[in-house]
Amino acid sequence: MKLPLLILAIAVCSTAFAAEKKRIYIANDDHTDFMWTADADTYGNVFVEMLDWHMKLADETAANAPQYRNRFNADGSYWLWNYEQKKTRAEFDRLMQNIRQGTISAPLNTLVST
Repeated sequence: MKLPLLILAIAVCSTAFAAEKKRIYIANDDHTDFMWTADADTYGNVFVEMLDWHMKLADETAANAPQYRNRFNADGSYWLWNYEQKKTRAEFDRLMQNIRQGTISAPLNTLVST
C-alpha cells in the first residue's frame, strides 16, 4: 500500500515542478575594452551616444508593462562622467532621472578592470 502512495506523491510533485513558470532575463549591457579599438575621445562620444539611444528606447517603451520596458547597464561610472562633461545640465539631469527610475544603471567602479 505504501508503494502506490509513494508513486502518486512523486507524480504529483513532478507535475508541480513541470508546471512551474520559468523566467529568462536578458539584460542590455556593454563591456568596455577601453582604448582597445579607439582613443579616449572616441570612446567618450560613443558612451554619450549609447546612453542617449537607450534613454530614447526607455521613453519609447515607458508605457509597456515593466517586464517589457527597455533598460540598460553602462559599464562604469566613467560613462556617466563623460555624459556630464559633454551634455547640458538638463540632459545630464535627464540621465540621472533615468538612473533613479531604474531604466539606466551603472556600477560605481570607473570601468571594468581585468
